Amino acid sequence: MVKQEVTTESLRLKTLLPLFEVSSAIVSEVKLDRLLNLIVQVVNRETRADRVSLMLTDRSGRELTIRAAVGLPEDIMHSAVERIGEGIAGSVAQTGKPLLLQGTVKRDDRASTGEVRSALCVPLMVRGRVIGVINSSKTSEHNPFTESDLELLSILASQAAIAIENARLFRSVEDQQARLEQLLRQLLKAQEEERERISAEVHDSVAQWMVSASYYTQSADALIAESQPDQARRELENATRIIGQSVKELRRIIADLYPPALSELGLWEALRQNIDCFERETSVPCSFEGKAPLGLSPAHEIVVYRVVQEALNNIRKHACASQVGIILNSCADQVSIEIRDDGKGFDVASVTVETVAPTKMGLLTMKGRAEMLGGDLSIETSEGAGTRVLLTIPLSANRL
Repeated sequence: MVKQEVTTESLRLKTLLPLFEVSSAIVSEVKLDRLLNLIVQVVNRETRADRVSLMLTDRSGRELTIRAAVGLPEDIMHSAVERIGEGIAGSVAQTGKPLLLQGTVKRDDRASTGEVRSALCVPLMVRGRVIGVINSSKTSEHNPFTESDLELLSILASQAAIAIENARLFRSVEDQQARLEQLLRQLLKAQEEERERISAEVHDSVAQWMVSASYYTQSADALIAESQPDQARRELENATRIIGQSVKELRRIIADLYPPALSELGLWEALRQNIDCFERETSVPCSFEGKAPLGLSPAHEIVVYRVVQEALNNIRKHACASQVGIILNSCADQVSIEIRDDGKGFDVASVTVETVAPTKMGLLTMKGRAEMLGGDLSIETSEGAGTRVLLTIPLSANRL
């Protein structure tokens, strides 16, 4: 009786030890590739298999590919693919039920390397969803797999699936963090370049004009002292004209920083004004359709407005278009705006964020702003085929 209890306890510990090792990997190993290799090594050791492979589903969920293996040639590891529902692994992935196969196992997949005498195939499942399978096989007739081995591997697989999902989540967070840091760098760079542009605009226009106005007023003062009122009046008229021009330019610069119409009239009317101005300056007809979105945050409104502004600026300067169309739409989960023109287009592949100076927050820099809000900005064009700019922003991200 004591001997039987000791044997039972020994078997229980033997089962628990590999579980503890995989559980420890969840805590200590967050790098997916290293984790997958660790899992196949544990499975290989605990099932005493000749070959072990771990296959994960692809993004489409229709195929399995080998991500880690023991006992398989490198070329097979990187080329073997099995469709869900086909072959042993594909069937297990489809049904979610583990398999124990005895005797000669016929396999149709490219991962076959010699005759298999005994095999285990167990699904990797997370919250009822199959994310992959673990295959374990023996080529010798001696010591075939048993139901105990299948049970052990099933328990290992449940722990491994959780570890894999955690590692994937960690990688996703890392990728998002890296992308966020990249976007912040781009926005900081664009911000500094925008400040430099504004400084240059003020220096080259308003500042120079105000210096000229000062000279005219000084000249007028001297002429008054010399009792030449008519000439002094002309000098003052010149100064008044320049000051008026400076005020107009300052208003334009202020409107570029944040258009007053956006806060005073709302997004729809601000866009309408921008489009009307474009039509007056270019004589190019521009249709505007859709409906005004409700409840957008200021961050969302300014991004939509700037994208339209930049798209129209580009059309004005480069497109040689004869017609432009803008469609603004919103629904329960997103807002989108599309700007099309029939102009000469350009080669998108030759344009990158690094090669384009973001004057007035260029479209490629605006793409980074859209992504900060969880959205996307795409540019579809080719030489001679016009341009389509599409901005989409999920309303779930409407929080800034």
